[in-house]
Amino acid sequence: MDKEITAKWGDVHISQRAISLLAAKAARTVTGVADLEATFAETAALKMGRHKPAYGVEIMIHEQEVEITLRLVICYGCRIPDVALAVQQKVKHEVEQMTAYQVSAVHIDVQGIDFDHPVTSGDGDGERG
Repeated sequence: MDKEITAKWGDVHISQRAISLLAAKAARTVTGVADLEATFAETAALKMGRHKPAYGVEIMIHEQEVEITLRLVICYGCRIPDVALAVQQKVKHEVEQMTAYQVSAVHIDVQGIDFDHPVTSGDGDGERG
């Protein structure tokens, strides 16, 4: 279900896809996040030429609240709970600031570890620029 806001000059619609894109971008800015993990269906869609940059994100909308699930690949060398907490905080803040939704939950599902791009000590708990 999309978000509809009635404004002075007309209606504004915020789609689930738009929220997914915001959440994915916010998650990728956190140090220690290598990428988001696509599901089998998302991978098949990408191979068939359907472009979906928000893969690895599921959005559930309940009235005025949104629940977000992110499937992450974490960089080797990071403390996973710290990265997960940073992602939860960043995604919640960004989605709430850019939409009219309250974020009820940001669930983190760590799908893998990226050994090709390790994070050195002290770099695994902040934001990337």
